[in-house]
Formats: sequence, C-alpha cells, structure tokens
Amino acid sequence: MVSKLPQMKSICNLHIDKLEFFRLVHPETAYSFPPLYREVFGSEINFPDSTNS
Repeated sequence: MVSKLPQMKSICNLHIDKLEFFRLVHPETAYSFPPLYREVFGSEINFPDSTNS
C-alpha cells in the first residue's frame, strides 16, 4: 500500500486539476455540488457554499 502512495497522489492531483478546469468552464454546476463533496475536497479547492442561499 505504501508503495502506491506516489501513484495515488498523482491521481489525486489530476482529479483536482480536472475539477478546477470543470469549475472554470461550468461554474453554475460546480456551485451546485453537494455539501459533502465540498467538505471532502474543500482543503484543495474553494467552493462557494450553496447552502447559505
């Protein structure tokens, strides 16, 4: 498992890059992501909080 950490980190970074691109292209959709998704990935990417509307 420990030997897979660099590969997992690389996959995670790719996911964050793709998510950021998606957020730039489709901000209205990214804004409506469920709160749990924002909570899980909130440390990497800042999402507006749609629950305070």
